[in-house]
Amino acid sequence: MKHSVLNSVRLFRRDMGNMLIHFTRGRTAGVIPPYWNGGTPWLPPSPEVTAAKTAFEVLREILQRGKIFGTGFLNKGGYKCVSFTEWPVAELPALFALNDELAKASEQPRYEPYGIAVRKEWLFQRNGRPVIYSPDSEYSLLPPELQWRYVRYEPPYIDFSWEREWRVPCAELTINPNDVIVLVKEVKEAHWVTYGFSQLSPGLDPKTGANVTYSNPSWMAVSLDLFGG
Repeated sequence: MKHSVLNSVRLFRRDMGNMLIHFTRGRTAGVIPPYWNGGTPWLPPSPEVTAAKTAFEVLREILQRGKIFGTGFLNKGGYKCVSFTEWPVAELPALFALNDELAKASEQPRYEPYGIAVRKEWLFQRNGRPVIYSPDSEYSLLPPELQWRYVRYEPPYIDFSWEREWRVPCAELTINPNDVIVLVKEVKEAHWVTYGFSQLSPGLDPKTGANVTYSNPSWMAVSLDLFGG
């Protein structure tokens, strides 16, 4: 497809974008986080490590380490991957409206308004690919080197294609502030991310010559409040 045509498609297709988002969710107490390495011999994590965490706290863990850790317990074959979803930021309020419906059924939200957004080409360069939605009977037809991309698809009862998932086959994905945008729910949380991880450096006030401390933000955060999220 010509680049000009692709740009036109993106202009009129509101459901298409150039960003992929890794969402975080709250973690219940007792769950061992994916970053835990108990060493050899294996040691269990402390109660502090397995304490309940909100989605925002899980996001802060990612930013502190500069890594998103892969998991494989829900992937056929147990392949460790880091997952993203293709969902334009302007359409996120529609996604989070799903949480209200899940709450009515007393189910945990599938997505919460916290995450890491990256450009498609950035993830593609790191071997990120769209998943392959197929029936269970076709899994064995995939070459072993592609099976990490498989997601079961047998409509009408098994259908996760609406997630438009991408995966990176890895135990951990390194991120840095130059390549990502941090998504949070509220403005005050965006302010905390921007300045809570900032680097402090001494300097001189250009007007008075007095000693001052400058705050140099590391991560750029956007509040989904701006989009009605």
